[in-house]
Amino acid sequence: MIVLLLVLVMLLKSAIIFLIVRMSTHKAVALETALSLAQMGEFSFAIFALATSGKLLDPQLEQMLIMMVVLSMVITPFYLQRVHPAVSRLCCQEEPHEDLTPLSERSNHVIVCGYSVVGKIVARDLRTRGLDYVIIDNSLKHVKEGLDRGEPIYLGDLSKKPVAEALSLENAQAVIVTLDNPEKKRLVCETVLTVNPDAVLVVKIMTLEEKALLADLEISNIVDSKQEVAHILVERALNPEASEVHVPAGEPLM
Repeated sequence: MIVLLLVLVMLLKSAIIFLIVRMSTHKAVALETALSLAQMGEFSFAIFALATSGKLLDPQLEQMLIMMVVLSMVITPFYLQRVHPAVSRLCCQEEPHEDLTPLSERSNHVIVCGYSVVGKIVARDLRTRGLDYVIIDNSLKHVKEGLDRGEPIYLGDLSKKPVAEALSLENAQAVIVTLDNPEKKRLVCETVLTVNPDAVLVVKIMTLEEKALLADLEISNIVDSKQEVAHILVERALNPEASEVHVPAGEPLM
C-alpha cells in the first residue's frame, strides 16, 4: 500500500510539473525537470505532524504517509542517477539537435539572438537588405517557426560560450539581442563580450531597470524601445508624409 501510494503521488507530481514547465521549454527539459522533482522531501514530516495535531489526519494514516516519505528519500539518490539517461533515450528522436559546426568558418555576418516579435522584424529587415545573418534562440517553438519560414535559425543558448564560438562570434559584423528576459539578456551580453570584447553589440531594452542592469558592460548600442517609438511618433506627427512601415504579405509576425 505504501509503495503504491508513493508511485501515485510521484506520477501526479511529475505530471503537474511537466505541464507547467512544458509551456516555456521543450519536451526533454520539461520531462527531466518533472521526474527530478517527483520525490517527496522532509518538509512533508512537518505538514503531516501539523495535520495530525489539528485532527485532519488519522494517526495510523500519518504513520503510513511518513513511511512513504522515508521510502521516497531512500530511493532518491538511485532514482536521480537514472533520470537523465532515461529521458535521453525517450526524447532523442523527438527533439531537434542543432549542429552549429558549419557556422564556425562564417564571417561578416549578423547574429540575431531571439526570434520573438522583435527578432522576426529584425530578421526580415536584414533579409530585405541582403545581409548575411543567423538566428539563435533557445525556444523550440520559435525555432520551428523560423524553420517553417526558411530562416537560418538554430536552437541554442547564446549565453553559453561554446555556442557563441560555434556561431563564429569573433568574425561577426554585429550581434543584435532582442530577448525580453533582463537576466538572460545580461548573461548573453557577458558571454558575447567575453568571446569578442570588440563586438558591435546592439541590445533592446524596455525599462530603465534593464538599462541599469547592463550599465557596467561595454555595450556598443542600447536601444530603448519606448524612447525610439516616442521619437518616431513625434517625427511622423511633424512629417505626416513619411513612409509607413509595412509588413510584407504572407509574413505574419506572430
